[in-house]
Amino acid sequence: MGLTATETDAGIKLTWQGQKVCKTAGKILVYRKSGCSGLNPGECASGIPNDWGYSLVGEVNVADSTYLDTKADKGSIYSYRLVTELAVNQFLNMQSAPSTEFCIGSEIKQGMNVMTKVSVTKTDLTTGEILVNWTKPLDLKLDESKGPYVYKLYRALGIGGENYTLIHTQNTTLGTAADTVFTDKNLNTKELVYRYKVEFYTESTKLFSSSAVASSVRLGILPDDKSLKLSWEANVPWSNENRTHFIYREDKLNLGKFNLVKKLKVTQANTFAFTDIGLDEEKEDGDISYDIQNGETHCYFVVTYGAYTELPQFGVLENYSQIACGSPADKSPPCTPAIVNTPGGSGSGCVGLTSKDFCNDNVFVNKLNWNSPTTSGTGACRQDIVSYSIFFARYEDEKPTLIAVQEASSGNSFSHRRNSKDGFAGCYYISAKNSIGIESEISNKICFDNCEDLSFPNVFSPNNDGKNDTFSPMNCPAFINNISFDVYSSQGLKVATSTGERLEWDGKDLNGNDLPSGVYYYYITVNFEKLDRAGLTKTIKGYVTLIR
Repeated sequence: MGLTATETDAGIKLTWQGQKVCKTAGKILVYRKSGCSGLNPGECASGIPNDWGYSLVGEVNVADSTYLDTKADKGSIYSYRLVTELAVNQFLNMQSAPSTEFCIGSEIKQGMNVMTKVSVTKTDLTTGEILVNWTKPLDLKLDESKGPYVYKLYRALGIGGENYTLIHTQNTTLGTAADTVFTDKNLNTKELVYRYKVEFYTESTKLFSSSAVASSVRLGILPDDKSLKLSWEANVPWSNENRTHFIYREDKLNLGKFNLVKKLKVTQANTFAFTDIGLDEEKEDGDISYDIQNGETHCYFVVTYGAYTELPQFGVLENYSQIACGSPADKSPPCTPAIVNTPGGSGSGCVGLTSKDFCNDNVFVNKLNWNSPTTSGTGACRQDIVSYSIFFARYEDEKPTLIAVQEASSGNSFSHRRNSKDGFAGCYYISAKNSIGIESEISNKICFDNCEDLSFPNVFSPNNDGKNDTFSPMNCPAFINNISFDVYSSQGLKVATSTGERLEWDGKDLNGNDLPSGVYYYYITVNFEKLDRAGLTKTIKGYVTLIR
């Protein structure tokens, strides 16, 4: 997007190349964090990862190309990124990967210390170690900045962490002593990433400068079929791009010994990745080539090489990741479940029910049964299914939503309890998930619908004896969205009318007076809840004898 930022009297002004093609409704989200991140999104990233530490500071229309951050502190170091958010449909928004960051205020200034190493030297859950190096203040004018001089080293947790803790204080004479080196011990380098910065003080307590921050290298491993996908990242102020990184793998016949298996040329951020199938391309230290098999455990570490473009005197900076292990696995999904005929079959859920059954709320249940095929058109499917996801859409034109996740051990059937108004109407879909979290395609669809079962008596006696006192449906009504009726005398005069979700005529006229015994004619219109969003309107005509 070509994001740039400049400091103005009103705030920090961001500009980027405007969107000229996309006509979809959307917006551009503006994110900011303190300090430069050096972070790079994954190949399929969407939005800003939570652990990067960015905050949303504003949003503009997708067609805009500028934003003024009026709340930024003047002179501070900030990283900005943009994310484009577009509406896919009325239910779903899609976010782009974050833009390349633009860092403002990060220029290396006179008197600053520069971080040069954050390298994992021991991988362990509790006794891990990281070696941290930094430079002396650059071009410091001693006659203007008097001692005593002090370094203070701070550590934060996470690749984008901002909560720093002082871990080391070092008095210095700025001489030849090796006082810009520190080994940070008793860390969880196996699971966590740590981030460091150093502050330089003159006259013991006067903060003179603070370095840019640098994190340890984090190696991640994802399993694939007979292979392992390695990727690594580091939040550092120098550039690790356009360099060759070294990948080491443990010799499975000589545990504890790691061989160099690949010298990987990395260019852009998303090239910090390598898929290992077992080939050893660097044989100077021995050839450990073999075919990687699923279920085996393999361990690796990566050595990154980088440099400060503006500080060539510090040469190439070498940093080690932690040792990370992974096991290849078949990542194919389970076969797609197939919903089969259920009790009542596809169609009306009323099949097999009597009028009396509708008086029982427990009857409004849709029962699903499905099969889990073992093969598909491409061959055998994984059988390590651990759960099934059940999706439901009230109407056929509605996006299905997840209503339940059922453990595979509970079987291949599911009962969905409904209420008497919505009844059976709705559509179902099922997917399967295996032990490594891979989900199948959505199954075939099965839909249920409501019936229009409504009947009325031909006589009633509104005498308050508790028996047949109102003219109302003979069966317990269900699935009714709206019901209206008009009652006429034998002379054709309208004597009663009503509309609502229930019909109960008490034999009174439009003014609330008791009508005499006789024959009355009714015209009833009922709108039933159906699978179709509009429902179904049905007209019922007849007569009833009122007895006093």
